[in-house]
Amino acid sequence: MSITNLVGPSVGRRKPSLTALLALILCSGAGCTDDSILAGPSDSQSANGNDVPGDVDPIGQSDATDTFADGAVNDTAATDATATDGLASDALPVDTADADATAGDGQATDTAPTDGSALDVAQNDGEQPDSLPTDGADTDAAGPPDALDGADGATDAETADTDAGAKCSSDEECKVANACQVGTCTAAGCVTAPVADGSPCNDGNACTTGDACAAGVCTPSGPVNCADGNACTDNVCDPSNGTCVTTPNSLPCDDGNACTTADICKSGACVGAASEACNDGNPCTTDACDPASGCTATDNTAPCGDGDKCLEAAVCSGGSCVGKAVVCDDANPCTKDACLPTLGCVFSAIGGVPCDDGNACTTGDLCSNGLCGGGTAKVCSDNQPCTADTCDKSKGCKYAPTAGKCDDGSACTTGDSCQNGACAGGAPTVCDDGNPCTDDACNPSSGCTHAPNTLPCTTGNACDSGVCSAGSCKLNGQKSCNDGNLCTSDVCDAALGCVYKPVADGTVCAKGDACVGDSMCKLGKCESGLKTVCDDGNLCTDDICDAKSGGCNYFPNSSPCDDGNACTLGDTCGVVSLQGAKCMAGKTVVPAIDCDDKNPCTTEVCDTAKGCQNLPAPAGTACN
Repeated sequence: MSITNLVGPSVGRRKPSLTALLALILCSGAGCTDDSILAGPSDSQSANGNDVPGDVDPIGQSDATDTFADGAVNDTAATDATATDGLASDALPVDTADADATAGDGQATDTAPTDGSALDVAQNDGEQPDSLPTDGADTDAAGPPDALDGADGATDAETADTDAGAKCSSDEECKVANACQVGTCTAAGCVTAPVADGSPCNDGNACTTGDACAAGVCTPSGPVNCADGNACTDNVCDPSNGTCVTTPNSLPCDDGNACTTADICKSGACVGAASEACNDGNPCTTDACDPASGCTATDNTAPCGDGDKCLEAAVCSGGSCVGKAVVCDDANPCTKDACLPTLGCVFSAIGGVPCDDGNACTTGDLCSNGLCGGGTAKVCSDNQPCTADTCDKSKGCKYAPTAGKCDDGSACTTGDSCQNGACAGGAPTVCDDGNPCTDDACNPSSGCTHAPNTLPCTTGNACDSGVCSAGSCKLNGQKSCNDGNLCTSDVCDAALGCVYKPVADGTVCAKGDACVGDSMCKLGKCESGLKTVCDDGNLCTDDICDAKSGGCNYFPNSSPCDDGNACTLGDTCGVVSLQGAKCMAGKTVVPAIDCDDKNPCTTEVCDTAKGCQNLPAPAGTACN
């Protein structure tokens, strides 16, 4: 409906209340069909029998002067403000007197500067600003027009307002038809306020659900769900009665059968055309179609390989043709053996390829025109003097062992002889010249060698001292037998040479100091003396032996220690005047804190010997 019809001046008629305006704006779509949600009296209450601006008829009661929403579908003066109410646009354009103050309400912007929902000089009544002060509530929600009640929106000439905005005597007189508004009688007159958000209401649209009040307006939570799960139907809600209307469509679809194609909706059902036959071109599979998965190919065991002369007893296995392959072999190395499916075995002559003519005494055999020709004669020689070399046509070279003397090529052996086809060396050549001042050796290619050395030597007395030079012993004095060991007695025997006898055990062999005792001989060896042990039995001193300072030293430390009291924590070593180094007590245990086991039924104490103890609390002690 046109807002112009709601807010424009009309002498002799009552102006619509704010509740009626809000209801009409919210229900401008065809979804609102219940006149009862709009404020104002019906025709039976009108003073002149005609419709009053803001006044609505009960459903079905329209008359010649009905220019407002009366519950009938598509009033000729109303416009469709809601784009999704399922009704066509009304015949007349949007009103031109109402300026849309609220974005997104479906109305076009009007040309006349009305306030839509702004405050006029009275209250938020949805009217244009009045040029003169009007009554306090200015809603004219109840009662017939009175003699002094002018039309709001123009000059309000009345001096004593007798409409609904005037004084009231009870809340009953201030009732409004909008379920999301409540009227209250005050000293200034009727005052309208929104009910609590979330209060139930009815927005008049049967295609919405979860209607609840929000800021004084009945607001739905969402549309009615008409989805039937059928892709071949279009489902909409009829706002006149809230029922879902289902209409078949002709959209592409999927009938769930993988064996059909070109599925399309017909009469509300998905119908598919038969698919082409399944054929993978493999004779070893049986082709079919499974409605759930589509074409299938199942391995079979049918005979196969028709016309293939290279297969014998061929049958299908694992989706492939499997048979015994024909073996083509003419045992001739000078032909290429092959099998052709249409011809069978084929043997082609080859040439220039190495082969074997069957004679082990020829080498370099080559194929020529499909035949193997012999090469040159094989030379049989193992370069061994103890074999007889021959050639056998079937076995090739033969090396038969012979007997007799031979030479193994080494000057360091004598009496060499043939043994098992090889020359074995005889006894080693003796190269000892009896001279201690030469190193005797044997060179396989040249024989014995005698190289002069420079070793110590004697001329018959073991105590003489000499050195080999140019192959002879040169004396230079008596041999020294000092082994540097203080625990042996060193002497030289003319027959035995140096003799080392242990001295008596306990003989001092090294002088000690304040930290290590004297070293003493034992069984001819010098053993270290015992170390001085420095221990004052005090954990709070570092015990160190220093020979320079005369022996043991005891230095205080700050190591962790235990003062023997289990009710102290963090004990450390320290120095106490006139007492020296000792263990110092640390932090004293606080039983309520350090021994707390978080159990309200125990009492925390500390025993100097055992430490923290959690003793059972007396029976009856309060706990939580």
